[in-house]
Amino acid sequence: MSRCVVTRRFGELASFRNGVNYSAASRDAGTLAVIGVREFQRNERLSRFDQLERITRPPGLDDDALLRNGDLIFVRSNGNKELIGRCMLLEGITVPLTHSGFTIRARLTTPNIDPEWIVQYFTTGLARKAIMRRGGGTNISNLSQQILQDLPIPVPDLGYQTNVLRVANQLSDSLQILRALRASKKLFRRGLMQQLLTGQRRFRGFPDHPWIEIRLGDVFEERNEIDRLDLPLLSVTADRGLIPRDQLSKRDTSNPDKSKYKRVTLGDIAYNTMRMWQGVSALSTLEGIVSPAYTVATPTDKISGHFAKHLFKYPPVVNLFHRHSQGLVDDTLNLKFDRFSKIKLAIPRDTDEQARIAGVLDVCDTEIKLLSTLGKEFEDYKRALLSRLFSSDVKVPA
Repeated sequence: MSRCVVTRRFGELASFRNGVNYSAASRDAGTLAVIGVREFQRNERLSRFDQLERITRPPGLDDDALLRNGDLIFVRSNGNKELIGRCMLLEGITVPLTHSGFTIRARLTTPNIDPEWIVQYFTTGLARKAIMRRGGGTNISNLSQQILQDLPIPVPDLGYQTNVLRVANQLSDSLQILRALRASKKLFRRGLMQQLLTGQRRFRGFPDHPWIEIRLGDVFEERNEIDRLDLPLLSVTADRGLIPRDQLSKRDTSNPDKSKYKRVTLGDIAYNTMRMWQGVSALSTLEGIVSPAYTVATPTDKISGHFAKHLFKYPPVVNLFHRHSQGLVDDTLNLKFDRFSKIKLAIPRDTDEQARIAGVLDVCDTEIKLLSTLGKEFEDYKRALLSRLFSSDVKVPA
């Protein structure tokens, strides 16, 4: 396989155009489909356009602003800097289509390069690194036509491009399967949660054991132990549970005075008082202290903490937390223990049944986490392999 690779400026390979700015009044008021930044979250290519926002065509908008098959769209600016510079290929366009002002279109002007080659080059992260090297920075805050025009692009012969893209497509297909498996498992878990946490499905040996209505104050006690400066600082997260504070990537905003911080220990439920209505709670597997912004609830012998961990993530229960929270707007809502304790729920009277329910949901969570980890590792593998292929460091079989 030929390894004759030349490097050319992107501006020599394509023409560029910024997206269309439009008023809020034009939204959902016309037939012109528009691609926004949200379409870039997972897509390397876009071939379905039925769910896109529709706008009225701005006066004076020329036909060159309409997108064609094979066009490439880049995120120009966004609050999430990780999205800036992301690239997407358009295929199978069936409707009048344009793109928002937060994006840039590239239209290839030479037959010597496959548009998907550009997409995969950006997917590897090599393009982003080249942009940052030229900008002398560690991040991209804004993309421009000039930056794209000056970007060096490796251009091997079309045969080499075809073989690399064949490998890239095989890897992308495998990655899509992993993502689909994870999505299916999450959907299965959601249905199982509804059946198990409402008593619709019971385990053998428990049908004669009734469910009972309780107030949360009947099965939890508030822990208000403070002034434990000997214990490590912890934080509650929505997806990772209760973790050491230093594992958070964001800036530490904790108060230097930890004397009022609350002790939390193994088996406690800790929740964010102002975000419990969003399901931000966790079963503690550590001992430490948490900010006074959290509430610490200790299960009694009438409820399994593992069961409560799942119960408090169940959407109808989260909605109850929302209804019982105090505050005029969402930003001020809070659920302190005195109101938390008054909430009524139905739970299995037998804690063994509670433990069985929690065990099944724990298995689902483990499988979802493993699929997420495998997907991330496979994505990293794809990026690393393609980086080498784009650099011609390894041979691609014909």
